[in-house]
Amino acid sequence: YIRTNQELDGMNGNLFQVRFRAHGPNSYNINGWGLDDIHVHGEFAPALPGDSNCDGEVNVLDAITTVNYIMGNNPEPFCWDNADVTEDGIINVLDIIATVNIIMSGSKTSPFEINSSAAHIFMNHDGIALESDGTLAGLQFEMTGLTPADLNFELAGFEFVSTEKDGRLLGLIFSFNNTPIPAGTINLFSFNNDHAELAWGNVIAGNLNAEEVPVFKHIKGAASTFAGDVEINAYPNPSKGWFVVETKLPFAGQANIRISDLTGRVVAGLHQGVLAIGVHTFILDKNEQLSPGIYFLNIDLTPANLAGEAVSRNIKLIITE
Repeated sequence: YIRTNQELDGMNGNLFQVRFRAHGPNSYNINGWGLDDIHVHGEFAPALPGDSNCDGEVNVLDAITTVNYIMGNNPEPFCWDNADVTEDGIINVLDIIATVNIIMSGSKTSPFEINSSAAHIFMNHDGIALESDGTLAGLQFEMTGLTPADLNFELAGFEFVSTEKDGRLLGLIFSFNNTPIPAGTINLFSFNNDHAELAWGNVIAGNLNAEEVPVFKHIKGAASTFAGDVEINAYPNPSKGWFVVETKLPFAGQANIRISDLTGRVVAGLHQGVLAIGVHTFILDKNEQLSPGIYFLNIDLTPANLAGEAVSRNIKLIITE
């Protein structure tokens, strides 16, 4: 028999064929020849998180390859285990964020501890807005009733890619340096025309640590129309650590009122439970021992009689020495 030692360097992630040619007497008669066994020898190559294009390096090409995979473009070569950086068995926007983190710092998470508050995404007749706490690095969403041509992307400094799949619009918002999406309520898209039959599909948000953040979905005409009537205030502001917190609620519901620092970490809780319609007052005193600095006072309110909807508000607090 013939033994051939053929180097396969550079074939990582690729398909290859083994072919043979018969020589000698009766070589024209293929029935007289056979290929018994093929043995491929080599060293096991462990997964390289982020290296979705299988070239042995993690760089911007891998982030692009993962985006193409999510968009259904079937990039080749493609190393699934490498692309699934978060190791959750799903490849989505969280893996893009984690890949960019690896490119930027060598680790799939940022160097900071981040506690993100739930985000809210609002869709009405003329556009889409996002309300978040400033810790989100990417967003993936599905919706029906729109096509990519209907959307005008308004978030400067970020990438937006989209496609249509199975009658749904699939969109990705991210950046190649994991710039956080600005805090507060911002416009993501405007629509070219009015659209009556709109519906949300799956929405996934990821923070700077490539951790999934809950997203409440809203459509005009649901509880989100009351969002502007939810008020929260604190005085005096600035103060030396003593505040009167006052909130006005247009409906009864489950409320979570808390204070967080600039990283999103909750440093004080004021109330978690049901609140009735009307004005409610809480006291934050010096016993909480908050250091001088900038904080956020947050309220998340889930209406008792409007299932599945929620609204949020936050204001800045300043504690002086």
